[in-house]
Amino acid sequence: MLRKIKDYEFDRYAEFAYRLAMEPACSGFPLYTDGIKTKEDFLERSRRGLCREEEELLLFEREGNVQGWVHYYVIKEDCYIGICSLLIGDGQESALEELMAYWKQRFPGYEWSMYFPEENREALSFMSRRGYRDKGKEAVNVLLFKEYQTREESGFVFPVGRENFDLFRKIHAGFEAEMYWTSDRIWEDLENWEIFAYVIPEEEKVFGDTAVDPAPVKAGKGCCKGVIYYNRQTSKDLEIFGIDVPDLLGGVVEALLIACLNKAKEVHAESMYFFNERFPNEIPEGLGFRRITTAHYFEENLSEKNRPDSCFF
Repeated sequence: MLRKIKDYEFDRYAEFAYRLAMEPACSGFPLYTDGIKTKEDFLERSRRGLCREEEELLLFEREGNVQGWVHYYVIKEDCYIGICSLLIGDGQESALEELMAYWKQRFPGYEWSMYFPEENREALSFMSRRGYRDKGKEAVNVLLFKEYQTREESGFVFPVGRENFDLFRKIHAGFEAEMYWTSDRIWEDLENWEIFAYVIPEEEKVFGDTAVDPAPVKAGKGCCKGVIYYNRQTSKDLEIFGIDVPDLLGGVVEALLIACLNKAKEVHAESMYFFNERFPNEIPEGLGFRRITTAHYFEENLSEKNRPDSCFF
């Protein structure tokens, strides 16, 4: 059964949960075997789940023994449930069944999403038998900036700000339909985002070697061939949220990645995540990314009507 952890139980079970976190076969995302997050990070983040109103940490018990826990958060205004840690030893299927039933009863109108690594075969088998569609198999890549050397940038790549945001908006419109981070949401939070665009002059029909005049691009003019974007609110460990390149041009992808990595290195970031499902993985690997697993993505709406006024916590 699932039950809310009591404060005095945290130290008793946190060590056990961390041992599970070291086993991808027992874990959902985020993973703690990526060479970035430490045991101290895990304990600090988990402990915050005891006191935050928008979070809950549940123990999973089976025959009187604790087999793991789930720590999740809720964004009330978006009716969304996300995972902070999902760590189950024996009985993963029972735990997931109970968790989904609990969410469905408590959070009508919400949507949840989960990633599982390919090593967690029990969870993936359960999701398949329950009829959940595997919505994305993504190579999970990690780069450590202490191992990255700044590279020469393309003359076609430019930063995106408020003055030329339409370059981003026009490209992102073709990708944002199922995303939380729409152009409107990014616009409202733009001070926390780093965005780069690959832009050629409108009259250009082919790619050349000459850099583009920056003045028109800063004014939002030019033909944008792709964008890359990441949130820099947490400055140490970053994640590429997306690379929108409609024509899947490898040279554009590589140029955007280089600009992104150079900027992150400049501001002393320590790591960068990249979930890649669209491009040859040789591109990020050639820049120093290391593939750590394949992630499988699942989501569900907990009722037919996803109305904010039906949400509560």
